[in-house]
Amino acid sequence: MGALTALPVDYPAVDFSGQPITAGGAAGAVQAQAQGFYLESGVNTAAYGTVSPNTEPDENGLYSGGASVTLRAEIGGTPGVTFSHWTVGGVKDEGTGNNTTLSVTMDAHKTVQAVFVRTFTVNDPGDTVGSESALTLRYALTNATDGDIITLPAGRTITLTAALPQITRSITIAGNGAAVTAFRVLNIAAAATVKVSRVHFKDCSGGAVTNTGNLTLVNRAENRFKHTCE
Repeated sequence: MGALTALPVDYPAVDFSGQPITAGGAAGAVQAQAQGFYLESGVNTAAYGTVSPNTEPDENGLYSGGASVTLRAEIGGTPGVTFSHWTVGGVKDEGTGNNTTLSVTMDAHKTVQAVFVRTFTVNDPGDTVGSESALTLRYALTNATDGDIITLPAGRTITLTAALPQITRSITIAGNGAAVTAFRVLNIAAAATVKVSRVHFKDCSGGAVTNTGNLTLVNRAENRFKHTCE
């Protein structure tokens, strides 16, 4: 049978190896299978930064076996963001530390992620929705993502006017000796891992914390967690 001049209606768009089937190929022929490895790269939070390779894959989206690819992480425009580390295949890469470049050898399909962390420095002790310039505790808890850090104003008191939003992300709250008063202060969801240090929870009703997740309260002489709640 000769070459197809046009594909029949409802003819498959790709062959068994995932390669496009185009008119002109011999009917029943197995098209050549692409050779190489995929490299999927990205970031943990899109607003925090970008990651890009120093070389592009071939027309099939693949890198040849043994090729070396260098990835570079760049911080975006969100305030308070720093680069933290790389993960390869979902596992933290310990070899590069906080180096913003990572070289990978393409000997298999690989997934690489640049992990950025934001520090929310609370500068407004009021209890309002807040903003990037008037950064309240409520705003920080609403906008924080996994790995982020919230630092409270040293020695200040934050008086809540309503319950804070439930914490569903894994974050750190560095209290710096600040106090938070009124209402149940923290409500931690099952999926969250939260660390709290140097916060004085006082005058709150029904206890300071509701926790169904993983909570660590730092309680050392120089870094004390306190509460005087009923």
